[in-house]
Amino acid sequence: MKSHTRAALATAVAAALLAACASTPPPTDKLALAESAIQRAERAGAQQAAPGELGAAREKLSRAQGAAERDAESAARLAEQAEADATLAEARAEAQRARNALTTVEQSLEALREEAARGGANAPVPGAESPTTLPSGATPLPTSPVPTSTPPGATALPQTRP
Repeated sequence: MKSHTRAALATAVAAALLAACASTPPPTDKLALAESAIQRAERAGAQQAAPGELGAAREKLSRAQGAAERDAESAARLAEQAEADATLAEARAEAQRARNALTTVEQSLEALREEAARGGANAPVPGAESPTTLPSGATPLPTSPVPTSTPPGATALPQTRP
């Protein structure tokens, strides 16, 4: 009788283990997240800015897809790693884009400084009238001094003259 009990118990344990393995579904949600992260990285320009990380993400996703049916746990882990690699690739691409934008702004600022140093700030603008020449028929504004008294309840502003 003991051998029948042991055999039944062993059969039950084996069946439970098989059922547990068969019931673990493939990690389709994690695979989808990894695919989405790779697509975002590609749109951000990771092919040029972070080819190593993007390549690692693609390789891990491919391995995860291959393991999805036979080893869901391993596939889930690989998909998570692929997503992390793709996110890193995207971040590196965005950082490169920001560095490029900063360089462009710095170059523009330097060009403006050089122009200002050459007197470009005071150079006449083509088509603009000279500040001392009024259009025909225009009357100049009065040149009376700025009032020095402040109305009651108002705050006086500092006076500056050009």
